Parts: sequence; structure tokens; C-alpha cells
Amino acid sequence: MTIDRIKGPAIHAIGENLRFPNYQTTQLSNNMPVAFYTVHNSTIIQLTFTFQAGLWNHPKKLVSSLTNRLLREGTEKHSAAEIAEWFEYHGASLNTAHDSDFATVSLYCLSKHLQALLPWLAEVIQKPAFSESELALQVKLGKEALKQEAEKTEFLAGQQFGISLFGENHPYGRSNVLSDYDAVSTSDLKAYHQSHYHAGNAKLFVYGAVNQEVLAQIENFFGKEAWPAGNKPVIPTYSISAAKELQTYIEKENAVQTSIRIGGACIGTEDPDYQAYKITCIVLGGYFGSRLMSSVREEKGYTYGIHAGIVNRLFGNYFKISTEVGKQVREDAVATILEEIKILQNEVMEQDELDGVRNYLLGNYVDQQSNFFQTASLINHYFTFNKTEQDYMHSLEVLRTITPEEIRNMAQKHFNIAQLYQVLAG
Repeated sequence: MTIDRIKGPAIHAIGENLRFPNYQTTQLSNNMPVAFYTVHNSTIIQLTFTFQAGLWNHPKKLVSSLTNRLLREGTEKHSAAEIAEWFEYHGASLNTAHDSDFATVSLYCLSKHLQALLPWLAEVIQKPAFSESELALQVKLGKEALKQEAEKTEFLAGQQFGISLFGENHPYGRSNVLSDYDAVSTSDLKAYHQSHYHAGNAKLFVYGAVNQEVLAQIENFFGKEAWPAGNKPVIPTYSISAAKELQTYIEKENAVQTSIRIGGACIGTEDPDYQAYKITCIVLGGYFGSRLMSSVREEKGYTYGIHAGIVNRLFGNYFKISTEVGKQVREDAVATILEEIKILQNEVMEQDELDGVRNYLLGNYVDQQSNFFQTASLINHYFTFNKTEQDYMHSLEVLRTITPEEIRNMAQKHFNIAQLYQVLAG
């Protein structure tokens, strides 16, 4: 075959053949939902347990986060050191994480070691010790971390921003003080674990070298009588008590910079406008070539970086612009940010600019399925939030077809400058 070196290869549109990974679902004997995706020829396996046990669910401050943190710090049979040594010996990674809505426990390992690791993973999740000594250590570490964070302007701005949007008694606005650590007991953690860390409040995602033998092993440790499904915890309800004052300034003596947070409540993923609105936020400040990066960073040199985007929460989304600037230019920086919003509302952007954003985002879609961990994260997100392949394809369709006029319309409809909160700390 003769190679034609004059005629180049065909050029294809970015991501034209993208499809959502076709994962499968099942249930264990205790009815715990399981999603799994087999990567053929893989030697790695990932298990992620997700519990609806985040800040939204905790009975008092720090109980949910400390419960999650202490899972790895000793079980009824093994100490924290023994647990760490066992997983390290097998080249495995055991991680716990916690946010506003969920708590997770994840295992990454070679598939050949799964059988040796599953009994230990089951112990960590099902039978943590919650010892007084480990709680005391985590309380000490937590207090020191809080003291250090309280010296940072970005922490102060972020904390106040949540309070302004939701109120001090709302989980998305609640902040911790040192005395909160002293109010937590091991009995609090044990009770919270019993009510929230069970099969009736969990989802499991398995990715990688998955086969029937793996699923049978998982059933043995997590699907039978040893780990029954408790009652689904009652989800608390909270009322939003947003601040009446839209502008807040927190003075931080000796600070050389000011942290800026601007934003407000916004539409959720179920809203028909959501995908177009999300793209509009990205045009404003969601990538390196965005309007805000070009004006606040490149043209005026006020910051090393600025970002605008939607923060997705299970019970309410919000829009946030965040940056750090020198104290002497903070007012001008805020004025520049608001001016860029007005321009987006009043002027139709050039088609070339939108095409650049479109290609950047399509590249991100491709990147989401480019390696083991990113694809796993994508599928797990959709599984956790009950999203479907149709949701994925709809978001792609909106991205491929959105027009400059629609971007302007979204900015006009959903960016109300008169209702944006402004928090400055520094």
C-alpha cells in the first residue's frame, strides 16, 4: 500500500463519537445498590462506598466529619497502625472523604490482592472502634488546623460567603469554632455510625477488573447478615436565612491581599436552562481564557487567578466568583468583575470566542474518559446523583448547539447584579 503523504488524514469534530460509559447495576442480598464497570485487561480495581452522611445529616457540628475521619483509625480487632501497614503492604490505597452531602470510603488496589483486603475494608466500614484516644488526637489536630485556617483570608471569605447565602444554622453556611470540638464524644460518633453507615444508606461503585468472582466476594462481606440494611435515616430539613446585607468586609490586620467572593443562589440541574447557564458561567470565568481571566488577570494584573462557576450541592446550587487580589486594588477588582457581567449581558459575543469555549469543553468531555481514574469518577458521579446517559447526551447537545445570543440571554436571565453577595476579607 502506498502512503499518500500529500493528503492529510480526515479531520473529525472533537468528541463526535462520545457516548456515556455503559455501566451495569445490580443489588446485593441486603438490597444495597451496586454499579460496576469492567475494564478489560485491567489489573486494578476500585471500590467506592458512598453514604448520605455529610454535613447535611449530622446531629451537631463535627459529628459527621469526625465519624468519617476515624473510620481508618482503628477497628474492634486492629489498630490504626496495623490497618495502615496492611494496606500499604499490599500496595493499596484506602481513603475516606466527607463533604456537605456525602461521606465516602474508597479502596484502590491490584485485583489479585482484593481477597486479602476485603475483610479489612469490611472491618473499617462496619466495626470501627472510635476509641477515646483516637478521638482526642483528631480533636487536637482539628483544632490546630482550624487555628491555622482562621489566619487565611480565603478561609474567612469562604466562611462568611456561606453564612451570607444560607445563614449560620444551615449546613451549607455553618462554620466551626474551637469549642465545637470539645462537645463531640465517642458516643456521638458511634450513634451516628450506627444510623448512617449501613447498607440501607449506601451505594457501592466498582470499577476496573470486575468479574463475577469479584462480585461474589463483595456479596460475601457486604451483602449478607453481617451487614444488614438499617432504616434509611430521616433527612433533616433546614430553612435558608440569607443575609439582608449584600456586602460584607472582614478586616484582617497585616494581610497583604484581599480574598473576594461574589455570587448567590442559582438554578439546579433539573432546570431546563441549567446546561446553557453552566456554559455561560464558564465563558465568564470557568477556564484560563475566560472573560474574567482576560480582564482581571491579563489586562490589569490584579491576580494570579480568578474563577467563576456553579457549586453543585444535593439540596441547593449556588454561583460563585472567587479570587485573591492586592488590598489596594480590591474595589477596582470588584468593579471590573461586575463590569464583565454587564458586558456579557449586553453584548453578543463573537462566534469565534464561543467556538473556542465549545472546543475546550468538548476536549474536557473527551478527557473525562481518557484514563482509569477520570472515567471512574465520571461514572460514579452519575450513579451517585441518579443521572442517566440521557442527561449526559443532553449536555453534549446543548454544548454543540448553543449560540452567542443564547449566552447573552442566559446572562440577562440568571445574573442579577443587584442580588449578588459580595464578601471581601483582608
